[in-house]
Amino acid sequence: MSSNASSSHVDTFHCPHCTQSFPTTQALSNHVRPCKANAERAADRNIYAQRRLGTAQARPAFQPPTNPWDNIGQLSPDQLVRLGDIPSHRPTAPQPGPSVQRTHASAQSQIPQPGSQRPAAGSPHSHATPLTDRSVPPEPPRQSSSQTTDGSEIPQNSIRTEYHPKRKRAPEIVNLDEYNARRRRPRTDESSLPLPDDRPPYHPFRTRLDFDFAELVSSSALGKAEITQLLSLFKRGVDQEDKLTFEDFAGLQASWEEAQHLVSPFEAKEIKIPFESEEKTYTVWTHDIWKWIVECLENPILAKQFVWDAERLSRRNGDAWERFVNEPWTANQFWKALDLIPEGGFIVTLIIYADKTNLSTFGTAQGYPVYIKIGNLPSETRNGKGLGGGRLVGWIPVTHELAPKVTSTNKEARNSKDWTNHKRIVWHKSFLKFLETIRKHAKDGFPVECGDGIWRVIHPIILMLSANYEEQAVMAAISGTNNAHPCPACLVAAQNIPEYSEEFEYRCWEENKELVERATSPNSSALAVISATQDLEEVGVRPIENAFWEYPYVDLHRLFAFDRLHNYPGGLAKGRLVKFILGRFKSSAKAIVVRRIKVEKRAADLPRWRGLTHFSHILTGTAYQDSNKWEDMARTFLYILPDIFGPTDRAGRQVLRCLRHFLNLNALSSFENHSDTTIELMRRELKVFSEEVQKLGEITGKAWTFPKMHLQMHMPDDILAKGVTKNYSSKTFEALHKALKVFYQWMTNFRDVDEQILNADHRKYVIEYIKALIEAHKKDLDDLDGNEPPEAVEGKYSYSNVTLKAPQHWQAVPPATFQFNVASELGEYAQHCEGVDLVEEIKDFVDKKSDIIGFSAQGVEFCIQSFRSLETFFTSKETWDIESNIVRCSPDFYNKPRYDAVLIQTTEGMIFGRLLALFIARPTKKHKGVPIALILPYDGTFRTNERNKDQHFGLHRVRPFPQAKAELFAAQSIIRGGLLIPAYDTDTDYFVFDVLDGDMFLRMREVMYNERYPV
Repeated sequence: MSSNASSSHVDTFHCPHCTQSFPTTQALSNHVRPCKANAERAADRNIYAQRRLGTAQARPAFQPPTNPWDNIGQLSPDQLVRLGDIPSHRPTAPQPGPSVQRTHASAQSQIPQPGSQRPAAGSPHSHATPLTDRSVPPEPPRQSSSQTTDGSEIPQNSIRTEYHPKRKRAPEIVNLDEYNARRRRPRTDESSLPLPDDRPPYHPFRTRLDFDFAELVSSSALGKAEITQLLSLFKRGVDQEDKLTFEDFAGLQASWEEAQHLVSPFEAKEIKIPFESEEKTYTVWTHDIWKWIVECLENPILAKQFVWDAERLSRRNGDAWERFVNEPWTANQFWKALDLIPEGGFIVTLIIYADKTNLSTFGTAQGYPVYIKIGNLPSETRNGKGLGGGRLVGWIPVTHELAPKVTSTNKEARNSKDWTNHKRIVWHKSFLKFLETIRKHAKDGFPVECGDGIWRVIHPIILMLSANYEEQAVMAAISGTNNAHPCPACLVAAQNIPEYSEEFEYRCWEENKELVERATSPNSSALAVISATQDLEEVGVRPIENAFWEYPYVDLHRLFAFDRLHNYPGGLAKGRLVKFILGRFKSSAKAIVVRRIKVEKRAADLPRWRGLTHFSHILTGTAYQDSNKWEDMARTFLYILPDIFGPTDRAGRQVLRCLRHFLNLNALSSFENHSDTTIELMRRELKVFSEEVQKLGEITGKAWTFPKMHLQMHMPDDILAKGVTKNYSSKTFEALHKALKVFYQWMTNFRDVDEQILNADHRKYVIEYIKALIEAHKKDLDDLDGNEPPEAVEGKYSYSNVTLKAPQHWQAVPPATFQFNVASELGEYAQHCEGVDLVEEIKDFVDKKSDIIGFSAQGVEFCIQSFRSLETFFTSKETWDIESNIVRCSPDFYNKPRYDAVLIQTTEGMIFGRLLALFIARPTKKHKGVPIALILPYDGTFRTNERNKDQHFGLHRVRPFPQAKAELFAAQSIIRGGLLIPAYDTDTDYFVFDVLDGDMFLRMREVMYNERYPV
């Protein structure tokens, strides 16, 4: 960087945790606290990951006076002894329990099963043994080496990657931890961004502070008047070393104009389309897609993130390899695209989205944006907000819903066939304009020097189209719901929509193209036109030229993908299942009113969980635009309605059966990894769901013959072809609409808004580009100066897979002065510790583990500290990666008591429990000590008929033993948090909320159905 640039660049105050710079100490102060918390949380996650990999620079195991308890996860099975119950309630003598290594050979052993009986006192598995230790760390670290030549020696859960034959790369085998580490590893670390002419990275802005100011006013959607006033205030302030040089809006505008060339802008193009006796002219705004692709390819920041090879991934499961998919390049369509292009070429895969959106609150102003994402980039990049995320590349003209000649007295022309066809022609002619710059390169390719310095011949390939059903019908140019074959992908008959199917007769675009040409060509005979038109009507295709027909290597009807957002939360949940349930409570009859009050109270009293909507009025406050709310309503209803819809209510109970299997499908559709096993489970659930829906139709007399009932049948094949649903979900695209609405509201004059909105969006993209330049340049300077980023320091209260939070004293105190009022701290759960001296039990707990933890409770400096929350890290059965939960045990969390449920690993398997309190016991105040959890176990037994009753709705019930007492567990034995919903038919029982997330869903499948999902 030049000396001039260096002198104008000011980083006055630096954050010690992330190295971000701030112009004032006040700005730094506001930033540091949350940044520190995020850094500590990231450190805890990294330390857990390193320990699983065996790479952490940890203390030698079990060498006092260090902290051997941290390494309890590395104990051999014979070193693991059962942790403890409170002794005053255990009448029999202590018994040494068996050592159990966690396996998945028998899912039945994990949680008490139907008909299981409690072991007799004194037996090896007795829960009645006093002060016996039944805590087991959730999972030991795996071996880090997995590369073998003999298939029989390959460790379980190893990952094999096979590459496309054109790449001539040998298959690779790594273990699961290394595979996850590669996926998590930042790919921008090696990028170095050359700056043209030694100009500073914030050029054309004169100073870094100028750019920061421009970024602020852009993200805040400030107008000219607000910016001018703000600048006048700044000019009265004290000058900084890096001066803000803008004196008025004109100065800022001049920098904006100069910065426009950094990324390609939008262009206005006209299309002329005849309608009846006149020719209509429309303005199409386009962004050169090829230029944008090249900008991404040439960018060194993104270069390390591009994936060029098609991969087939398999996981070692038993004696065989089981295939799985996640990202687009792991699925079949990416592989097939490489088959089609010439030898030596590379594909850049495109995910295209289009949908009309309301810009104003009441829908009087509308926009029709077109977005594109690059499928070669990882999901966290392409679905993110920064460089490499979705890009607005087009703006389709919004045509009126009514034909021009419609009057208040003549409604026949509303949505007339000719006008509807005209609107579709406008759409496809517009898309031809969008695609024209990449269509010519798709077949033959074009050489590009990528940001990693390698020349590649690039073929831009459309991989998938993301849209709701209505927009898919526009893209396919079919007539939609009023169609004998309403699916945009296949030719399923409308009357067969509710039926389950696995094999489909896909639409043929070549046949449709030939029919359209015959039907519209002036050279066709009248008989040929009539015949072709009738054939088109039979398959529901409109007689218009489709924009995708001429695009190389594209089978239009294979591009459509299952849109989870609009088909499940915003479709079957909102429009059918939840709607049906809400309709059951609309009557003003006294019995219905009583039920309505009961249901609303149940929903309002449900325990809270992060990410799950809490409903104060679940039956009445239902004006939601957010589809996630409808999804959460569906999840909630399953657990609070079983006893409301009694045995004689056939329709009510049948809709709950449908809801159960819908929620199973909804959970499966959200998975970030899909294996052959989970795909087969999805197919089984689709079949059962279809059968249950048809039974409901027989009861109510209403068949579910709408297209969204059928579109889900394509989901398994879509996942195998294109990867998991988040790759093509419209949810990530619709999130981009928010910026357009802000631009309309605050950065336009509400007249001729298209150009104003697109200019604002282009400005936002320029900001993202310059910001990426600054961040990369700053890193290069740090590397040249030898400045290493601060190392992550293990959290003060971190222990292997758990971190304790919310300490109740600033330090641990001796037992004599330690205060823990059981009645006030445990509230309604205090009865489970009645007559217990908790301090003495903690001391006794420590003494019995002294040979493992390296200290006893008899030292004069022994002390205890209490906590009210815990973060637990675990390996998800869905993602196979590290995830975390925060669970709480507080008598006053936002003015309400909160004692979360947890899943615990014991020597008898996994059980649920209620977290009541957390402690750390230390031999001295400076010693890290050991974490201890006070938990009420829900490990009571059930009769077979009780389990069978709950199985009707797919529910799993847990309960404590009669007069159960709380027990002390090693905090590391907590696997994760959970959610338990009252069963309502008894005060002691709870239902496990198994659709909380993918990991919990699969864990409960193992428990309830003896299925196996190893991790």
